[in-house]
Amino acid sequence: MNQITNLEPNDENEGQDISSYKQIYRNSTYDLKNAINEFVDNIIKKCSEIKIKSVVNDDSRLFELKISDNLETGFEGIEIRGKKSPFKWGSSRIGHKDDNETSEYGLGMKAGAIACCDMFVVYTRLGDKYYKREYNYVEMSKKEDIIESLKPTFLGEITESEYKNKHPFDYGSSLVLSSIRNEIFGVTDQKNMTDYIIKNISNTYGEFIKKFNKKIYVDDKLVSHNYCFFDDPNCSIFTITKKIYYLKKNNDTKIIIDCVNENKKKIFNNNKKILEACKDDIATYINDGYESYGKNSESDMSCLILDSTFTYFSDKFMGDDKDDIPGDKVEIYKDNRNHGETYIAKSRNGIHNYTLHRIRFNSKKIGNEIGITFNKKIELKNEHDFVKAIIKCIEDNKSNFSADRPTKKFAGLYKNAIDNNIQIPDNKKPKIIIEPDPQPVPDPKPVPDPDPKPVPDPDPKPVPPPSPKSDELYLYLIQKVENLGSNIYKIGKTNKEYPFDRFKEFLKGYKVIIIFKIKNDNLEDIIKEEFGKKYERPYGDEYFIGDIDELKWDFINLIQKHETK
Repeated sequence: MNQITNLEPNDENEGQDISSYKQIYRNSTYDLKNAINEFVDNIIKKCSEIKIKSVVNDDSRLFELKISDNLETGFEGIEIRGKKSPFKWGSSRIGHKDDNETSEYGLGMKAGAIACCDMFVVYTRLGDKYYKREYNYVEMSKKEDIIESLKPTFLGEITESEYKNKHPFDYGSSLVLSSIRNEIFGVTDQKNMTDYIIKNISNTYGEFIKKFNKKIYVDDKLVSHNYCFFDDPNCSIFTITKKIYYLKKNNDTKIIIDCVNENKKKIFNNNKKILEACKDDIATYINDGYESYGKNSESDMSCLILDSTFTYFSDKFMGDDKDDIPGDKVEIYKDNRNHGETYIAKSRNGIHNYTLHRIRFNSKKIGNEIGITFNKKIELKNEHDFVKAIIKCIEDNKSNFSADRPTKKFAGLYKNAIDNNIQIPDNKKPKIIIEPDPQPVPDPKPVPDPDPKPVPDPDPKPVPPPSPKSDELYLYLIQKVENLGSNIYKIGKTNKEYPFDRFKEFLKGYKVIIIFKIKNDNLEDIIKEEFGKKYERPYGDEYFIGDIDELKWDFINLIQKHETK
């Protein structure tokens, strides 16, 4: 073996010794998942196959992790020292700015390794030569001189036999992390360790696997692409898509939103921080000298695509399974790679438990605008106007969805599902009967005849029979026409076979808030009594003054609490 020993003065000196880097990254947010992703990021676009091997020791701790690829050209630059070395802290190369590579800051591989383990070794083949580069962080930390502490503990050629003993392919590279720190992952066994890595790889690189037919193995098990709600036909019928254009001209910026489903455009008002109607086409701005910043491709001038969907009717949730409910989360994908998820709502509202959002972009410029971190996390937390525009678009999309079954919005979503032949069990159907709010117009008063003539009494007409009654009860919350514009609402009960016949008795008209089919005949009295403790009665015992959302919420909760099972 021939070790490379020449080292230019200060060529690996960043002003800090290896112990300082250990302290920085071992106190950062790196965990096993982030570290594995760093190593896969470096190679996934270039190779066709990756093998990940984990070793759990007798103490039920992860001891070693190896990531191997089949890239024919090997790990370029492994033998290089100095400023151009990919192992130099803070190294900068063209790839860090190239949208065709997933590397962001030149820190990932080094930071992930030093955060996770005490020994990091890279094996590779370059042509007909084989190389090994080793970093023993324990030994390096003992060296007081900054330059000496940053030197690899071994760098040089190795035999073909040693290479093949460590690497599962005829060419490519293996990155081996051993003596993994206990803080990185808790007590485990081999099966749980394998399952954990498979789940992470599937979630992070599922789109790569699906779109580019990449093969990734974890402990000899082939990883499949992850389930995607946006591909689920029971969800895709609800998907709302917005394409965002970030246009720049000198110091002026325009954020234009193409609302694909509505076939119209909106513009983000930078001063009011709201979305407004936009009359001009994108081409108008381009012709006026604006450039599309961070565009997805030469054929797609948009820089970011937002999709939102409603998952309530997915087959995954037709039974009692409540796993993976999206909860109004935002999945963030850069160039088909999942960079995590975040939540933009200040508080979690149950009506959006089944709402899911996804943003997709390709350019590193856009990643910088929305706040990508050194370990490639994105959370949409900065105060940039572009981020605020994205959040407004998300809020606009989610306003179309609701999992609150006693609402008209949910009933509309249910109807869309039925119209698309989705089979829905009773426990997923709307809880209310909804009819368009009728507003009967009283007959105009007759104009008196100045010279009336006697009119003979008409023949008596038969009185129509009353609406038939049924064994079923309906409890309702309505607002009568004379109370429109106020916060006065009426509670009532009917056993008419057609409950809306009861409302037609209110000759001036009415507005239906909620109707429930019930079994407990005492519910009306219970709700009146409970409402009487909280809300003011303007007159009678059926009318109450209160905020409509609060009244509705209490009304539903009391029914669910006291309804006969």
